[in-house]
Amino acid sequence: MLFLGSVLTLHIMKRTGFQRLLFRVGLLQYGISGLLFMSCVIGFSQDPGSSVVIYLVRHAEKADDGTKNPPLNMVGLQRAVRLNEMLRDIEFGAVYSTDFKRTIMTASPVAEQNHLKVKTYDPADYEKFLRDVLRSHQGQNILITGHSNTIPQMANMLLGMNRVMDFREDEYDSLLIIIADKMGECKLLRLRY
Repeated sequence: MLFLGSVLTLHIMKRTGFQRLLFRVGLLQYGISGLLFMSCVIGFSQDPGSSVVIYLVRHAEKADDGTKNPPLNMVGLQRAVRLNEMLRDIEFGAVYSTDFKRTIMTASPVAEQNHLKVKTYDPADYEKFLRDVLRSHQGQNILITGHSNTIPQMANMLLGMNRVMDFREDEYDSLLIIIADKMGECKLLRLRY
């Protein structure tokens, strides 16, 4: 078993950060059968070339402080750290967030890990924002944090069809990964973290 672990570690290190993420998720969620998971998604995880790989995530759990702009609560802070740990092998070219404490706090660990500042965007005009992202970040990985309704809307805009429903009020663990060549020509992978 130790030999198998060494071979798997060597196999993981030869892959891109995105492929290592998929490999880890497969092994963590499915044990050795995760190898089958990896083989199923290997076509999805090929080098994106000029594609943009967009990681869409809703903000983590927020504090109930009675304001319209609450920070993350302790569970949310832990989830933000877990997101960063999950994405640690991915080199991000940019990290975007709406201008709310909870979304910025969710994105900040990933931004700091990549020596980036969190850039804010206006969720009211997400179509223009996504077109700008696709145009200016070719060949890069991008993290975008948002809200229970805006993240699914952005995913559907990129996919060119309604495949992602709004998140439930208590749903904070969805990670949508979209490989985008252009609007409407994308591949979607949905993970939990």
